[in-house]
Amino acid sequence: MDEPESIAGLTLAARENLDNLTFIVNCNLQRLDGPVRGNGQIIQELESLFIGAGWNVIKVLWGSEWDGLFARDKDLVLLRRFAETVDGQYQDLGSKDGDYNRAKFFDTDPATRDLVAHMTDAEIHALKRGGHDFRKLYAAFAAAKAHKGRPTVILAKTKKGYGMGNAGESRMTAHQSKKLDMEALVAFRDRFDLPLSEADLEALKFYRPADDSPEMTYLRTRREGLGALCPLAIRAGRPFPRCPRWQATANSRPKPRGARCPPRWRLFA
Repeated sequence: MDEPESIAGLTLAARENLDNLTFIVNCNLQRLDGPVRGNGQIIQELESLFIGAGWNVIKVLWGSEWDGLFARDKDLVLLRRFAETVDGQYQDLGSKDGDYNRAKFFDTDPATRDLVAHMTDAEIHALKRGGHDFRKLYAAFAAAKAHKGRPTVILAKTKKGYGMGNAGESRMTAHQSKKLDMEALVAFRDRFDLPLSEADLEALKFYRPADDSPEMTYLRTRREGLGALCPLAIRAGRPFPRCPRWQATANSRPKPRGARCPPRWRLFA
């Protein structure tokens, strides 16, 4: 998103007041050749870029598990720690467990250390980034839909390889990972509480909710609302009006000799 080809037309959408246009940028902080901004913060850069282009910007940075900490943080010490932590450090923190995050992020400041003193390492490890929190994303899309007069961009902070654990979560190896070993599959199942046995994991079976489950009922309802399981966007157009005068002109036009296309097209053929 920080490349010239991606940002060249941003001002056009704002100038034309395209408030029915919403971009969502998945900010997982890394790309194939390494961190996007190892010694900076790409989300802050993108926010400045879109605001300068006239867009409405919504940032979804931290999940619901952080809400209690924000409510208790009267001196805004968390905001200070977030501001002074660069993306390279966030990548390191995202690839480690709760005890490492406690020592390297929270314990470096007595104020933040006290904020999480009541939390276990497992609870610290469960603190999600905002792009993995469906409630936060729903709220962001609702706010984008309600905004009028300007296009909206949602900057969602995520982890590359979310759920892969030591096999690739927030690690550059996530780009090259083709499959998970049994240990990684078990960790993935336990993390998301999937009802799969180890035999199912060995057979690489997918989890499918029961047909009468709320999830499947919702999916079928939404697909029916769209017209079919694979809806087709077919719109019957109005017939082109016939004009005898134009038809006569078209019929009387001489065809060019020695060419398969009209002369004005020949240059571009």
